[in-house]
Amino acid sequence: MAKLEMRELNGQDTFLLLPIVAKLEISDAIKYVEKQRGKYADEELSQEEIDIVGAELFAKALEVILVNIDKVQNDINKLLANMCNTTQKEIKELDFAEYNMLIIELFTQEGFKAFFKQLYSSLK
Repeated sequence: MAKLEMRELNGQDTFLLLPIVAKLEISDAIKYVEKQRGKYADEELSQEEIDIVGAELFAKALEVILVNIDKVQNDINKLLANMCNTTQKEIKELDFAEYNMLIIELFTQEGFKAFFKQLYSSLK
């Protein structure tokens, strides 16, 4: 099988990303982060304290996402297939390394980061 090429996200991908966001319950993670951030709003924290709080918030957000990750497997495969101009069947048949490289490539795209920044801003 030839190496798959992934295109950049476009506006129509919003309709593939939104079900993933809903099923992952990302809004719960964002609300938790905002609540925790509010606890320290009036305090002046050292860089070490900021790093500790940041790590705790990241761990909680990751926990919320990982608990729900199995709910989005088909949705992620559909998005990857669409972005790589292939079928979901071909995506499901990828070996471990190539599949995970596609996910990393998706997560590091500027459009992906922008989507979640906008989502974060809208849920605060």
